[in-house]
Amino acid sequence: TSLKSVDHYEDALLQILSGEADALIADLTICELLVIRDVNRSLSTLNKPLAIEEIGIAVNKGEEELKRIIKTRLDILTSEGELKNYHTKWFDDPSWLALLP
Repeated sequence: TSLKSVDHYEDALLQILSGEADALIADLTICELLVIRDVNRSLSTLNKPLAIEEIGIAVNKGEEELKRIIKTRLDILTSEGELKNYHTKWFDDPSWLALLP
């Protein structure tokens, strides 16, 4: 087994589809996007991610009001189920891919 790095995810995808590579290790969202775009349905993701990393938002020091606004909005989006809806929109329904150039 060997590990090879690539400059772009599309390069890795082409290597997988051509049989030059067996797998791609990337952020879950990238893997899910590649699976959604796979019209031949030959790709899949792991049932469970290898690791989970928290997503962060960088804010300048001293921006307490901005931090409060961001936290409040995220709390609202979570409690109302909107974050789940966004995930469904972007990852479970591939129709938006037709809008890409």
